[in-house]
Amino acid sequence: ARLRKEDNRKKRALEVYEAFCNILLAEKELEKETQKLDIQKEKFEFAKALYAAGKLSADALAEAEYRVFSKSADLESVREKIRSLETRLKLLLDMDLDDELPELKGEIKVVLLREVDMEKVLETSLQFDTSVYEAAGRYNAANLTMQFTEELFRAGQATYDTNKSNLEKALRDYESALKNREVEIRNSYNELLNIRDSLALADRYVDLCMKKLDSAKVKYEKGMIDKEAYLSAKETYIDALFSRERTRCEYMIKKENFLSLIRQSGITG
Repeated sequence: ARLRKEDNRKKRALEVYEAFCNILLAEKELEKETQKLDIQKEKFEFAKALYAAGKLSADALAEAEYRVFSKSADLESVREKIRSLETRLKLLLDMDLDDELPELKGEIKVVLLREVDMEKVLETSLQFDTSVYEAAGRYNAANLTMQFTEELFRAGQATYDTNKSNLEKALRDYESALKNREVEIRNSYNELLNIRDSLALADRYVDLCMKKLDSAKVKYEKGMIDKEAYLSAKETYIDALFSRERTRCEYMIKKENFLSLIRQSGITG
């Protein structure tokens, strides 16, 4: 019962952390969509000027106007997402839904997990898993029962054969619980390593988009490209920044999940 209670506590803490991170990420998404709406409005104004000069068709102008309306709808969709995430956080914190959450502000800062000795982690973590602990208890009980059975009965007798079968099943269940927990821990760590690689790629992509934006700005100021091309480069850079934030959020959530699996190993992050 104590282990189950601790499992529930850790699960709730993880859910609260994930909800908090997702709210911060959604706030970043709101900033992104607001900036992109401003860009679409600028593009629409540029399109109107081209249309007035006879350099743009009515259909192209209508498409530019539609993109403004579409982006406005995207913005409202993000606001609704934030409201939904805030409701979930209130439920997790056992708050009244009519109450206001404290202002949630902050940055998603990545603290990379140091290298892990997986064999040591498994050695010290598996025994604390609730499923493993319960399976071990059933196996020990079945083993003790079998010891008494062997003193009183012989193979071929119903009681002996039944208890022998129960012991074999309890052993299989225990070994299965150990294996399942090991796979869960290894998979969680491997996911973390993969996302860490994605973090590096996201950083490089942001740098690349920033260089392209700087180049587009120079070209625009020199009249080598039009305003729409410059704004498109700006939009790509904004998307790259948000994509990096999303990867950072995913990493930190996965990291907390992994640490919760191995908390008894002494590794803290």
